[in-house]
Amino acid sequence: MEKPCPVTSSEFLEKWGCDLDTLYKLGIKFLKDKEGKAFHLGYDQKCKLLAFTQQVSNGPFNPDLHGNVGVLDVIGKDRKIAWQKLGDMGRESAMLSFVEILNSACPLFHACVEAHKKEIEMKAEKEKEDLEFQLKEVERLKIEAEEDAKREIQMKEQEEKRKQIKEALNLQTYDQFKTYAEQQYPENPDQQAILIRQLQEQHYIQYMQQIYQQQILSQNITKAEDSEFSQELPLDVEAAALNALASIQNIPLEPDNFSEASGNDEEELAADIVAASMWTRKDIREFKDSVYKEGKDSIIKVGHGETVTVR
Repeated sequence: MEKPCPVTSSEFLEKWGCDLDTLYKLGIKFLKDKEGKAFHLGYDQKCKLLAFTQQVSNGPFNPDLHGNVGVLDVIGKDRKIAWQKLGDMGRESAMLSFVEILNSACPLFHACVEAHKKEIEMKAEKEKEDLEFQLKEVERLKIEAEEDAKREIQMKEQEEKRKQIKEALNLQTYDQFKTYAEQQYPENPDQQAILIRQLQEQHYIQYMQQIYQQQILSQNITKAEDSEFSQELPLDVEAAALNALASIQNIPLEPDNFSEASGNDEEELAADIVAASMWTRKDIREFKDSVYKEGKDSIIKVGHGETVTVR
């Protein structure tokens, strides 16, 4: 009777680094693909290997189930004898013996197993990398979506601030601009409306430029006072403008309309912002001519925080 392979499962796993079922299947495939090409087995070795495969697939030999071979079937008889010699050998022992005999007959089988293990490792590594990439991509898209949503909210807040500024400025200057427009285009309401809108837009632009310059000046002063201050603060011009208008006109402003940047610095600047006003004179053409005649020596005095438009 054929003795079972003395190698235990734990020793086997330590030696080969993969489970027995996988290794046995690799051995069957290797035997079919390479026998007679990469290596050659002796007759007795072939009979033993085939006997082990029968033991694994069908269990111990049973004459009632597996029948007798013909008298002239010498090969079949030898294979049957080899199978019978295995007796009650278990399935696991038969697989172990098959692998050990195949490996001793052809050392290339071990290299084949190593290549298979390497392929599995590379596949697992690739799957891991793909999973990590997918997780990073999901996280990236999530961050981008959050940033887009944040930018959209900020844009809406900025637009709302601009709207409040324009409404406050227009309320402040409408009567003056209307008077001026009526003088320029008497009995022409359409042209008057166009001119008023143009003046309001110009006033808004000049006002925002003034606020911006004052914020830059304030930031430069802060940097000069603090030698360790090296990072520029973000400028919230709209919030500063709303603060200034609120100080001038006592317009109630909601706290949500301001960012954290619109703090004490803007409140200090608000005192320097002068409410818009308009000065006109009927003899404007004569006034312009007199200014031109003075040439380089002509002087128009403009107070701090004021802007002048000569049309």
